[in-house]
Amino acid sequence: MNDNYSKAFQDLQNRFGRKHLLTNELVKSLLILNIPKKAYGKLLRDQYNTLQNRMRSLESLGLKFDDDPSLSMVLLPIFETKLLCELK
Repeated sequence: MNDNYSKAFQDLQNRFGRKHLLTNELVKSLLILNIPKKAYGKLLRDQYNTLQNRMRSLESLGLKFDDDPSLSMVLLPIFETKLLCELK
């Protein structure tokens, strides 16, 4: 029974524990994110929520902006490009 548990756990880890792949997909989703054309309340909230969600997802994968300056140098400009000009 213990061998089956170990095998099942390993299978789950192989299927869902691909941090590198998840990180790539999150960064890609940031790059293709559309910038709202006007500063409407709902559009701004949606954009903020999406950016916040991506940032938290990256942090949950162990990528912390405060701990890694090179990560901040790469990702923060991407986040900044997704803001309206009025908010920069």
